[in-house]
Amino acid sequence: MEMHRQCQLRRGNEHLTTWLPEKFAVKGHIVNLKNEGNWIDGWEVVGVFTRMDSRQVSIRSQDHKHQREGSDLKRGSREQF
Repeated sequence: MEMHRQCQLRRGNEHLTTWLPEKFAVKGHIVNLKNEGNWIDGWEVVGVFTRMDSRQVSIRSQDHKHQREGSDLKRGSREQF
């Protein structure tokens, strides 16, 4: 079973947290990330944290799509004060 690690990355003044396959999640290593079909080079791994199996990472990566469904906020509805 492949595992992922949650990592803090830095590139210049930019910071982000993402899940990386465990073999790439090594503090001090430089990784390249793919975003919308384009590779962005030069992200340094500055922190390595939680470990989770890859299947669960994939499932949880879609959680944000369901957040609004479970809330009382609906698209296009706002209370006027």
